[in-house]
Amino acid sequence: MFQSFHLRTTAVTLLVFVLVCFYGCTGCGKHTDQSQAYNFAEIKGQVSEQNQVNTIRRWLFIGADGRKAAISEIVTVTDLWGHKSSETRFLHEYLYNDSLFVFDSGDSTCFQLAMANAGFPELNLLPYSAWWLFVNPGKNENIHADTITICGYNCIKKRIDNGFLWTFGDNSMAIESISIGFSRTESITRIVNDTILPKGIFIHPLGYRELIPAGEKSL
Repeated sequence: MFQSFHLRTTAVTLLVFVLVCFYGCTGCGKHTDQSQAYNFAEIKGQVSEQNQVNTIRRWLFIGADGRKAAISEIVTVTDLWGHKSSETRFLHEYLYNDSLFVFDSGDSTCFQLAMANAGFPELNLLPYSAWWLFVNPGKNENIHADTITICGYNCIKKRIDNGFLWTFGDNSMAIESISIGFSRTESITRIVNDTILPKGIFIHPLGYRELIPAGEKSL
């Protein structure tokens, strides 16, 4: 019951988000100011494993105070002996202080992750999460000489565990990684520099069951 409720409400909410953000000013030109920020971005990518291909669309929102939230639509196509099946789920993630909250419509669960205590090896265990949009790219200084232009921003390439992250200032712009049978390729495809963010994007949604790590008690 909760799953169908979240799928319906999230799909409608996403439509509203896209319509609202469509009227913003898309950043298309060349950008060199490292302090320049945006408050909405659309991301497209793919996470693949042995028998599954997961097509991902994400919508990233950045508040005036620097808070970040992301809504992700994940379409999973499974191919077992020529029989294909498809499933759609949504993730709602936001960063509050140092904690990343992840709400999954697939099983109506949520969990909390302390970003300061999570390195790239641990984060790679979350192949469907938008965690790479929430990390501080400055935590890794293994910079490569090659650059790439993403939505007009000249991005530098940084080595992370089992992959690479392309960044502009304090913003992650694209990722490529291979970890534990998963391969991930994602990139920002559209940026809006000035738009009105939807209300409630940074608010804890209701109707989710909290996952408690083994050995810990619920607050």
